Amino acid sequence: MDLELKTSLIPDADKTLLDVFNKRDIKLIRRTRKIEDLKSDVHIRIFYNRLTNKKDQWLQEQNIDLNSEDLEYLYESFLGKLYVSNTHLVGWIDKSTLIESIKKLKGYEKSWRYGKRQFWVCKLNECFPPNALIKFLKGKSII
Repeated sequence: MDLELKTSLIPDADKTLLDVFNKRDIKLIRRTRKIEDLKSDVHIRIFYNRLTNKKDQWLQEQNIDLNSEDLEYLYESFLGKLYVSNTHLVGWIDKSTLIESIKKLKGYEKSWRYGKRQFWVCKLNECFPPNALIKFLKGKSII
């Protein structure tokens, strides 16, 4: 089974994980003309409960020796411990459900653009909940 995992910080415009859940997608880059040609069998979206611009600003203010081989120093410098309790699996979808979902949409509704990239539509609030992923991976029914 091939899984694709996408991770993100919270866009500053959204402010909260609830806003992210109600506004955002799993973020499936559209590299093929047909949804059936999408490679992975399962697509997962994880968010770190940190605001994007605030995190970028904080990083720019740091003076971290990126050449250091001291993993403890790097972990502490980048505040790695904050991610232990601030990492959230927000949603996931399997390929067959995604294909069914996309086929129900009109042509212009199937994808969206951001910058030079195009993405398949896969709304987080229409995906499966995190707790159903284990059942699915074990081959059990999630419905």
